[in-house]
This record gives sequence, C-alpha cells and structure tokens, in this order.
Amino acid sequence: MYYFQRVILTFGCLIVVIQCDDFEYDCMTPNMEHGWCVEAKYCKPMVKVLTSLQYPVSQNLRDELNKYVCSSNEVIYVCCTSNPIVLQARNSNDEQNQDYHRKCKTPAGADGSCINLNSCQQILEAMKSLKRPVSPSLSQQIMKYKCGIENGGVKVCCPDEPVTFNDGGSASVTPDVSRHRNLRLLPDTCGYNNVGNDKIVNGRNAQLNEFPWMALLGYSSYRGTVYKCGGTIINDRHILTAAHCIKSPQNPYTVRVGEYNLATRNDCVTLLNGKVKCSPRVQNLAVEQSIIHPEYNNRTITNDIALIRVQKISINIENIRPICLPLDNLRNSIPEYLIATGWGVSDTRLGRSSEILQKVSMPVVDLRTCTNNYRLARRVRLSEKQICAGGRNNRDTCRGDSGGPLQQIRFYNGQARFIQYGVVSIGPRECGEDEKPSVNTNVAYYMDWILDTLIP
Repeated sequence: MYYFQRVILTFGCLIVVIQCDDFEYDCMTPNMEHGWCVEAKYCKPMVKVLTSLQYPVSQNLRDELNKYVCSSNEVIYVCCTSNPIVLQARNSNDEQNQDYHRKCKTPAGADGSCINLNSCQQILEAMKSLKRPVSPSLSQQIMKYKCGIENGGVKVCCPDEPVTFNDGGSASVTPDVSRHRNLRLLPDTCGYNNVGNDKIVNGRNAQLNEFPWMALLGYSSYRGTVYKCGGTIINDRHILTAAHCIKSPQNPYTVRVGEYNLATRNDCVTLLNGKVKCSPRVQNLAVEQSIIHPEYNNRTITNDIALIRVQKISINIENIRPICLPLDNLRNSIPEYLIATGWGVSDTRLGRSSEILQKVSMPVVDLRTCTNNYRLARRVRLSEKQICAGGRNNRDTCRGDSGGPLQQIRFYNGQARFIQYGVVSIGPRECGEDEKPSVNTNVAYYMDWILDTLIP
C-alpha cells in the first residue's frame, strides 16, 4: 500500500478538488473518452499503469499522468474508463530525443512539437467542437497538422496556443476575446473549491463549499427578502445571471454569496467521521447596477443574460470564490454532461424549494432534437447561442434555478477547474419531464459582451 501511495504522489497536486460520492461526476480522459471521476485505487486501468512504473519517472510521464487527475487533496481521483490506459510519454531521461520532441510549424506558421494526436489537447478540444459530419474543407484543415505516424498512431504539429478550425458554412462563431482589454478583470484564481476528502451525511446534496461561486438574488416582499433566482461570482464586483431575473416585476436589491443552507444561520455539516465542519458567514451585498443584454427579448427568450454589479466581494475564502468562464479553446466545445446547481424546486409534486444547495448532472441535448421535443419552437427561437440539457430520468433544472450555472471541470491554464458554460434560462412547466430539456444561455457566445460590460 505504501508503494501505491508513493506512486500516486508522483502525480503532483492540482488546486481544484471535487467530491466523488454518490453523485456521479462525468469527466473526459486525455484520449477524449467519457469517464467517471473515481478514487485512483478503484480505477483498475490506472492501478495497472502505476504498479508497472519504473523509477526514475520522467517529468514527461508525470505530466501525462497528471492529465487523468480530476481531483486531489489527501486522496487522488482520476478520470477512469474500462479501457486500458496507454501512455504516449517515455519513462526515461531522453526528453531531448529529437524524434519525440521534433519541432515543427503549424499550418498557421506557429511553432509546435510533433507529438501523438491523443497528447495534443489543443487539437483534440478544437476537433471536439466540430459538427458531424465533418465537411471536406474541415478535414483538409485538420490533415494539414499531420506530421508523421508512430506505432500506428497519427502525430500532429501541436502548438502551445489554442487551435480553431473554421468552416465557411458555419452560421455563428464564438467571439475570440484572447486580447480583450478587460480580460485582466477575470481572476486567474477561479473555478476551484476546497472540499477536500470530506464527505457529508446525505451526499445527494451539494457538499459544503463545493460550489463557492453560487449567488442568490434577493427581492423585496411583504415577508421580507425572498430569493427567486441564482447567479455566479465572476470577479469581486460582478455576478453573472439571466436577464429575465432582472427584468421582472421587481428587480433584485441584494445578492447573497457564500450560502449553503438557507434554513441555518451558520452553515455546518456532519462528516462521515463524526466531525462537524462549518464555513464562514455569508455576505449580503447591495446591488449597485443591473445590466441586461441590450438585445434581450422576453417573448422569445433570446440573449437571456445579465450582469449585476455589487459592492466589493471578499473573495478567495473557502465559501466565496469566482468561477472560470469559457476562454480560448474552451469556447468552442461543450462537454457531454453539465452540472447544474441551485436552490430551486426539489419536490416537484409540492412545488417546494430546497433549503440546501442542490446539484445535478445533466446530458447536453442536440438543439434540433430539443426544438422538436420542446414544442415551444413558435415562441422560443433556439440557436447555437443556447444550450439544451436535461429532460432525462428526472434530471433537470427547476423553478428557482434560473440565472444559475451549467458547469463542468476542464483544464484551464494547465489545471483542472470548473468552467461555466451556461446560464439557466427556461424549462418545461413540469421540471425533469422526460424529453423536455431546459434551455440555457451559451456563455461562450457572450464573452465579448461580458468583458465589454465589466467595470473596473
């Protein structure tokens, strides 16, 4: 066992940690296979690789192993499938080998390294976003990156920068904001939590501090403050939410961050080891300005996105942190499953909202299928600027989840982080109804507007 733990530690540490309890996190292996985030010792293909390692382990090999990590603290979790793990890196000190690290030029003229296709995350991410079937022009673009064949596998010229394949027939393109002047206003320390290996009793709820970017929009009523919509922290002054949450009979006057259990003053949970864990107090923030997308249409529910500027948030504490937004190569691909979080209706029979933050993993649904099944096509114009998700096995967002995020773990600046891909917009009258997914705003298509609107 000691040897196994020592091998595990060669992975190095990632900042993000997620909880792998009864709730299933989907993940994607470096080979673009759909897998599940499990403790490394329970992943037979990974155990087989780790127990066969010979020392010294090269940095190249450690880096490749690190790509399988989907969570780490005291315990390492990896993205696991039933298929054998084949490592492309060499476990030796010949990292300067010209064959392995042969320099090359991409079709765009950028410097790159000739490596196995399965090791080039930039090209894999770009290919994943392509519509099927792939057009001949796109196939030609992809083939131009080919630089050789090794052990039956294709090698490509892999650059350090994100790769984008352009199809002349594409109807819309996500904006490239890599040089936007306000990019500096989005913090690098985004999208990670600190739940560690703590497991709480009743694991169907979100873990304490598992989604520290969650926000609640507060509205004034005769009963005092009521919370009807959600949102996410994207920096220390701005909350991302849905436009329909603001353009309503009443506008929110306060935003609460750092919340977990609405029924308790102090958020504490009992861990499986019997210990009690508590998080810092919530912050109630005054709304300074609400900004709706200028082309929002409440009849067709298009451009349903908004920003709320609040008084300064004390971020980077365990229960209050920003989420990452889809930048660079992440902007053109959507994971197969997305995680929705919120305090919406959990008992659909009684229409009762949840007091504890909930989470659900939902499959992304093809837009054409979504339009056909939704039966609202005459009123709602679905486009690439929207994401359909859920509507299967009672997995969906519900009333009260509006404005909240659709998120998933992806590599961001070389580390595994939570990325927000969608903003919850509308859903069927009956939550979780089969074949009736929810419609959500695709954040990637609004990155230019978001950055234009941020105020330093």
